[in-house]
Amino acid sequence: MKPLIGILNNIKVEEKDGPHGEYYKINKIYVDQLKKYGAEALGIFDASDELLDKFDGFLLTGGNRITENHYKVIEYAIKTNKPLIGICNGFQAIVMYDFFREECTKDGIEPTVENLYKKYDELKAKNIFVLEEIEGHGRPLSRHEIPFKEENLSKFAHQVNLKSPLKEIYGADRVGIYSLHGYGVHEIKSPNLEIIATSDDNVVEGVKYKNKPIIGTQFHPEIETSSKIIEAFINKCQK
Repeated sequence: MKPLIGILNNIKVEEKDGPHGEYYKINKIYVDQLKKYGAEALGIFDASDELLDKFDGFLLTGGNRITENHYKVIEYAIKTNKPLIGICNGFQAIVMYDFFREECTKDGIEPTVENLYKKYDELKAKNIFVLEEIEGHGRPLSRHEIPFKEENLSKFAHQVNLKSPLKEIYGADRVGIYSLHGYGVHEIKSPNLEIIATSDDNVVEGVKYKNKPIIGTQFHPEIETSSKIIEAFINKCQK
């Protein structure tokens, strides 16, 4: 039986009023890559444990918003040891979830999703942010200066240095990737996360949860012709 992967949708709000101003969106490329490597895909609209029980693994896609559903899916994957891969915005969701969970724990606060959001607001008021703006990272121009189209893909490419398990997945210490993010981190101070990929300008491009089948990549493996990471992720979901 093919593994069933839950894809967490991005919610996009249009700049207009009315009942159709908010909708769910999934880039087709993610679904295509999952199917290419032998999986089936369904969108996640409400991340309840009852729904998440039905999936063999989870994909958090790129996007521009981190919602309560991101934290619920990550929490569930940690609790159940189900494979999860977070890409770009999904990577950032993993990093932020872990950071705010640790901050809540330090303060003796139960790390519920609601309290994670409260901790975010509390630190934001003190000008403490997890992510930093990174313009021009890994390339001469930002995605705001050139359109992201097929003919421009090479302008969004740069090299990253790999550690295990990405080193084994790619069969190399260093590979070329596609990077689109405008925000990121230069360091991870966490007892839970390991850095598994970095760019030459020391931006973190990959993390792994220790002792959990959870990986986040700031870069976009779904754009690669042969996506070794997604293939490895699907293989884990089949075990």
